[in-house]
Amino acid sequence: MRWNELGPVIAAVATVTALVGGYVQFVLRRAIYPCIEFDVDFILLRMDAVRKVGDIVLTVRNVGPGVGHVVNVQGRVRYSADDGAGVSRDGIEPAFGHLVQPQASPGPAFQPILGNGAFLFAPNWPRAFIQPGVTQMYRKPLAIPGEAVLIHVWGAFEYHIPVGPFSRLLARVFIHHAKTPKRLNYTVRRTFAVDQAP
Repeated sequence: MRWNELGPVIAAVATVTALVGGYVQFVLRRAIYPCIEFDVDFILLRMDAVRKVGDIVLTVRNVGPGVGHVVNVQGRVRYSADDGAGVSRDGIEPAFGHLVQPQASPGPAFQPILGNGAFLFAPNWPRAFIQPGVTQMYRKPLAIPGEAVLIHVWGAFEYHIPVGPFSRLLARVFIHHAKTPKRLNYTVRRTFAVDQAP
């Protein structure tokens, strides 16, 4: 085989390699690795001696180039009364002694990420997608006893990765060898003081 006959073969191999590399870098990698920012906030609206009422706000922001698929958005709340808070088993986080129970049962299909006391934010909205650059807010009113001084709020959701079997195989070969899960759990938690008027 002459060198002038090898030129088109080398060019074809280089083109295919560049196409596969571009697909892996700019399409597949962005589909496999979600780019989601997630936070929780609590806004105290009203308080008296009997109860305190506020809004839990979960903020999900898609900072990536692809569509984010969000399912099973949920929360959980514990509070501390004037008797103070202990320390959890990890020795770092507070262990508030009182669980705020959800008002209604979420149903048999509910899969809690946060364990006992978890509640759904959008029970009639099983799956949502968030376009790139869009921020989605989930709000839930919350009533806690008037004795509460601090509350610990968790928020969580599952991120669905819409990747087919061929793309998943390519990701295992070119990006990482571990199996890519179809869903990832996102969890955030914060502590808020609720002993002062809004």
